Amino acid sequence: MAGAPPEGEVWYRHDALKFGDFDPSDPDKFYNTIFLDVGTNAVWGNCQMKKENIANMILLDKSELPLYETHPRADRQYWDASRSYERYKFLTVMTGPSPNKITRHTQIHGPYGRGVYGQLYPEQHEKRFGLVPVMVPTKEERYLWVDLTYPLRAILIPRQHIADPKYYKNYCRYLRLDFTARNATMKSAKGEKVRFETDVTWGWGVRAEWTARIDILRLYMVLLFAHRKEVLSKAFRDPYKLIELHDSFSIDLKRRGPGEADMNTDNIVQYDKLVSVSTGGRFKYEGDDFDHLWGAKCLTGIISAGLSCIPVYGPLLSIGFQLTMDAILSPEDFCNKYKVASDKVPSVTGALLGFAQNVLPMLAKGGKLKTSTARAVIR
Repeated sequence: MAGAPPEGEVWYRHDALKFGDFDPSDPDKFYNTIFLDVGTNAVWGNCQMKKENIANMILLDKSELPLYETHPRADRQYWDASRSYERYKFLTVMTGPSPNKITRHTQIHGPYGRGVYGQLYPEQHEKRFGLVPVMVPTKEERYLWVDLTYPLRAILIPRQHIADPKYYKNYCRYLRLDFTARNATMKSAKGEKVRFETDVTWGWGVRAEWTARIDILRLYMVLLFAHRKEVLSKAFRDPYKLIELHDSFSIDLKRRGPGEADMNTDNIVQYDKLVSVSTGGRFKYEGDDFDHLWGAKCLTGIISAGLSCIPVYGPLLSIGFQLTMDAILSPEDFCNKYKVASDKVPSVTGALLGFAQNVLPMLAKGGKLKTSTARAVIR
């Protein structure tokens, strides 16, 4: 059976992602939430410091990792029972334009409480994963910063809260980069190349010496055009070039709890629920006929959420590639031609103009791209 592509779009049923007060059919919730796919029950066994994998799960010598007592944000979580286990306590996620200007943060406590000990991988031999909700950077914040203190398997960026206005109203769409699919080479803040040997199950494993800086806006666009990479300049065709690794000690946030969130069952999307609810079908929607009411609904949802970091091109591309290029190359003509709910959302044109300014440098230079009314050359 075919699986989801490692780069690009994935579909989920709304009810598969519902938890707590999160409802993906609510545009305010949907466009304000990025999901990190995390291995939640990975630990080191018997508190050993010798060279060994984390319960045979990661590809890094534990002795090379920052000590719990010295890591600026992670702290230590441990169990002292018939067999002792330990791991980093917090997964810290931040937003901000630079390591010296962190504007928001949340510290997410690993699963804890009654029954968690029996669910740890060495005890149960069952690998557990979950989609952990985190915030979306604003246009001014630009970057998402993630301490690599837990096995990171993928990132999912919201694309469209209603997948299809006629046939699949109960589905939503995300743009996903799968970290378990291939080895990745990224640059450090010092310009050095760092290669991550990935694991098909645990992704990047635990790399607590690093904090990943992810350019969400540009990563969104690269994943959006994953099936049409010729549209992008060569510098933007590899999504891993939009992830930069920083020394975890260089981030100007020194805080070790208490956590604002946790990975307990009720606060994340559990994989057993996700798999049991989701279907295995492949869906494809084609055509350039623009449904004004649906387009207005999607654009209204995105812009009313106040997230200038999440572009409006996602819903447009699902209707037709040409519409998306119209919106990028000629935003004002696009709004005039299609009468995109300007009476309901006066900021649509302004938002499209703002997005276009950020996206145009990513397009292939010299390539001739046609709008509906003219042919444009990217210079």
